[in-house]
Amino acid sequence: MKNKYVWIGIPLGIITPILFSYILMEVHFSDAFYGFSGIKEIWTSSVYGTLLRLSVIINLPIFMLLLRFNKDILARGYLIGTMIIGAYIVILHLN
Repeated sequence: MKNKYVWIGIPLGIITPILFSYILMEVHFSDAFYGFSGIKEIWTSSVYGTLLRLSVIINLPIFMLLLRFNKDILARGYLIGTMIIGAYIVILHLN
């Protein structure tokens, strides 16, 4: 039963930096990107890898909060999701 929290944490660890990078892009380039049509622009831009690297930092305080509230299994899934995003960033950097 506890292992289901790992499976909840993995998508959260992946979705959080992607969502945060979208928010950063909207705030920084608010006049260039409009709504969800800007997602295509984000994915095709060369800035996305750098922006995603910056956005992964948001996972650290969330991970620490999960540990502080004794949600160790959920934190484990969150960490796995962060490592998946990290592997994706390395692949982006190599291309």
